[in-house]
Amino acid sequence: MAFFPPNNALAWSHFHLRGGWTRSLTFTGATMAILAMLIITSARLNPNDGGRTLFGWTTGLLTLQAVCMTLYGSGRVSAAIRQDLQSRMIDSHRLMPLPPMHAVAGYIMGAAGQPIVFAVGVFLIGGLTAGAAGVDLSRWAFANAILLAFSAFVWVVCAYAAFGARLGGAMLFFPLAIPYMSQGGALTLWPGMTVLLSPVIGNSIFDLRTTGIVLPATYAIAFAAQAYFATILFIAASRKYRRAGEVGIDTLLGLCLLAGWVAVTCVGLREWEDFRPRGWSPVSVSETAQIVGSMVAGLLIALPAISANVLERLAWRRHEVLRDPAPLRRPIPIALVIAVAAGLLLLIPFAAPHQAELIKKSLVLRSGACVVMALLGIYFLFELLYRAGRRAGIAVFLWMLLAWGGPIAADLVRYRLGDMGESEFIAGFSTCSPVGALIVLWGGSVIDTTYGLLMQALILCLPGAPWLLGRLRQDSAAAALDNS
Repeated sequence: MAFFPPNNALAWSHFHLRGGWTRSLTFTGATMAILAMLIITSARLNPNDGGRTLFGWTTGLLTLQAVCMTLYGSGRVSAAIRQDLQSRMIDSHRLMPLPPMHAVAGYIMGAAGQPIVFAVGVFLIGGLTAGAAGVDLSRWAFANAILLAFSAFVWVVCAYAAFGARLGGAMLFFPLAIPYMSQGGALTLWPGMTVLLSPVIGNSIFDLRTTGIVLPATYAIAFAAQAYFATILFIAASRKYRRAGEVGIDTLLGLCLLAGWVAVTCVGLREWEDFRPRGWSPVSVSETAQIVGSMVAGLLIALPAISANVLERLAWRRHEVLRDPAPLRRPIPIALVIAVAAGLLLLIPFAAPHQAELIKKSLVLRSGACVVMALLGIYFLFELLYRAGRRAGIAVFLWMLLAWGGPIAADLVRYRLGDMGESEFIAGFSTCSPVGALIVLWGGSVIDTTYGLLMQALILCLPGAPWLLGRLRQDSAAAALDNS
């Protein structure tokens, strides 16, 4: 197969640029020898407690596997693509008779080849310590298989992020680092992320006391979710490789990405006790907080679909104005995109076991209005900036910071400076924000959100008015060109 070396030229070249088999085997062999001496020495120094020492080494080697495969391996994949992008070598690679999917697979396999060889050596050493410590070898193999599947998922995500902005890798690892910095608290707020992080599900793979290799339903679902998201991002990375400036995640893939997030969130909410990580300090988060946190995360995940739709629509309009004879597919109407995104996000509360019976029609309608206005404001900003030939990242971030987070921050300041006997830290002013309104709606507060929704509509007019004027001018220019 052309996905793997030596049939894949990119995989073979990147593997040899880092020393090939000689360097990989030499480094792995030397590390195995050093680890073997350290393990034997530590076991000899504690002859009465050798089993516990070897068990500790087994857990430590599994941690070393995780660091090597996820952090070092993903860093190598990202660096390989970044290096070719900065040196413009990728333009030469695009001329090769190698399909884009095979090229992206070559980057992944070639860059991750050295970490894989090292991981095999650590796996062999760990198997010996696991057997000597009384750990079931099938359990050791099963933990490494879970880690390998998760690492492959992370490599694909890193390959896609490397084709994006310079800080794409940091933006990628930030969500992965949040659970560790918050001692698992973020995972309780976003059940969908827990489903994807298969190594920490339940007691985590680092608990080697259990036996057997039976695949629980939780891991099967996690593997399916990782494969789903990896497929989307692999296709997007292949598009970015094929042509500079290509839109990786188009409107359809963006909606599929959002649908996947809703699906894993619903599964995590429904079966939270099975997916809940137990290796960290216990953090209690209400079901309402999980719903709101997942819906807000869904709003952020919907942004690529909105951005791609704007780019596709601008390209299509340019095509129509220039009367380009080359066929160009008409983009999906933005109204349909926002409606589908809002409908998907409104499915999340129905998956909560203790919340579904309390859902009212007015609650769903008001939540839908918040989601639609939030996405519509982002759409207006994207089109205004892209139409002017500007980048939209910083402007959209500032808009979300002010329009989404500003009212909540103001309410928190009011609560701190006001009467300490007041119990509502989220009050009416927060409902001017889509996020604040969702918190009030699903939190069971008695605060009326009507005025907040009206204020959101007024705030929406800030980007909406210039967008409408620009659209009218554009239509007038198109009509004048047709008459001429």
